[in-house]
Amino acid sequence: MDAISKDDRVREVSIELDPSSSEPLWSQLVKVVTRLLDAGAYRDGFPSEHELMQTYKISRHTVREAIRQLTEQGRLHSVQGKGTFVSPWQDHLFASSYSLAKEITKSGLVESSVVLAQAVVSLDRGIDAIGAGPGDEVFFVERVRKAGDEVVAINRSWFPKEIGSRLSEVDLSSGSIYEVLESCCDVVITGGWERIRAAIPAEPDRVILELSESVPVLSLERAAYSGKTVVEWRESLVRDDRFFLAAQWGSEVWNISKLGG
Repeated sequence: MDAISKDDRVREVSIELDPSSSEPLWSQLVKVVTRLLDAGAYRDGFPSEHELMQTYKISRHTVREAIRQLTEQGRLHSVQGKGTFVSPWQDHLFASSYSLAKEITKSGLVESSVVLAQAVVSLDRGIDAIGAGPGDEVFFVERVRKAGDEVVAINRSWFPKEIGSRLSEVDLSSGSIYEVLESCCDVVITGGWERIRAAIPAEPDRVILELSESVPVLSLERAAYSGKTVVEWRESLVRDDRFFLAAQWGSEVWNISKLGG
């Protein structure tokens, strides 16, 4: 498989750009830096212009254009006289691997999960994202997520058997499953996509979420990648009276925690 390990993530810093490509070098650099940001790089400090020039063998103009683009996207922000920094709230707004566990903990509540399933199962339907069809064996994890004593979400995740089976004996009663994948399976989540819609939960899920009849939830479908390989397909139901979605546009760096509801 083409999953990315922790060592791979470190080596990515030395990726060379292709000057013979029709894609501008600044655009190539934006893509490389974006991938590294999504993988958790640069949290201890973003490289200087000179360091980027040396690492990727490019001009100062190319570096500055890439930084300008990333700043407009909100991924970076610059402080005059001090340099360029990763936006401090990036994990919450932009990172594809944002953590519900961390968001609950940051709110001051105790995060925990009730594990309902953690085993190899045979699929009764196909899941194209992980290349599995009906009858194929995959590793399935179902967790009820809690903030303090309150149920806030249900997560159901399917993994390719060769990756997921390494989770069979791991304690998943708290924390991020992506951190477990990295520490126990040497698999680093580098990106993904998520589809979100409003939905009315089925009766069994409504009971688990402790909701009244006809109360909607946020229904999320997610494909999580390690490199070019999908290593998780997730379906979640989240109480929308406990969480909201936020989007940002424009070139200014806004702090979502300072905005009113």
